[in-house]
Order: sequence, then structure tokens, then C-alpha cells
Amino acid sequence: MGLLNDLRIQESFRGYIKDLNFQNPIAVTLTLKKAVPFREGKSHGYVRITPDRASQNLRHFLNSVNSQCLGKKASRFGHRIPVVSVLEGTKEKRLHYHLMMDWPKDDTAKDISKTISANWQKTLWGYNQIDVQTNADEGWINYITKVRDKEDYSSSIDWENISRSD
Repeated sequence: MGLLNDLRIQESFRGYIKDLNFQNPIAVTLTLKKAVPFREGKSHGYVRITPDRASQNLRHFLNSVNSQCLGKKASRFGHRIPVVSVLEGTKEKRLHYHLMMDWPKDDTAKDISKTISANWQKTLWGYNQIDVQTNADEGWINYITKVRDKEDYSSSIDWENISRSD
């Protein structure tokens, strides 16, 4: 598609994120395993991560976090923590997500990090490299929307796992 097109998408996406007006933004990086073992009868081997599997894994993680943090409002009424999700990685660099989340509670950084880490580790593809920072700002937006480290910029934006406030 070309750099010029990527830069146009980047500019639009940055504007979209800024319009979300997060109240308590946190910056999260979640790394994915490269492969997981499988066994079926006498057959066994490894299943490699793909962008589709990564997106499904993130959805599972977000459902778990929403359920834990929002309780019945999440399951009964479909409430979600506002999230922006971007998938990065190349053949040389492990797939990982950069998230900007509007955390619903006034938890301490330790509590937020503990909740994120525990829920990520429960997923099939969750790897133990996790970073959580409170007070995410425009610098984080610029970082997660950078053009490098994305094989296809437009498909690195995981629209299926982006949620807005209610």
C-alpha cells in the first residue's frame, strides 16, 4: 500500500484515539507465545501464532478483565472497558499487543498490573512479558501508532477488540 497511505491511516487513527477522551488511561504491552504444543491421539507438534489467533486470544483476555472489573454489568448489559488495541511484530520480532485502556477503577498501579498479568497468563497464548504503565498520554498514542514493526499497517489495528465507552 505504501508509506504515504500508512501515514494517512496513522493520522486518522491518532485522531480517533484522541477523540475517545479516556479518563484514566493506562498503557499495556502484552506479548504472545510463538507457538503452543498440541497432542491429538498419537499426533503431536506445535501450533504457531497467527494474527487471527492473537486477536481471538486478546478477546478472551478482555472478556476476562471486563468480567472481573465490571462484574454483572459486563455479562448482563455488555459494558466494556474502553480499549484501543494494536498488534505488532515481524518475523524477527515476537507478536505483541499495545493497548490503551481506560481503567475503570482508582486502583494502585500494583493492583492494575496484577489484574492485567493474572488475566493474560490465563490465556492460551499469553507470554510472560507484560508491561503496564499508568497515566498513558499522547506519547503512548504516538508510540503504538508508529509505522515501523508492523508488516501491514492497516491490518495491525485490531478493530474487533477496540471498544468505546458507553
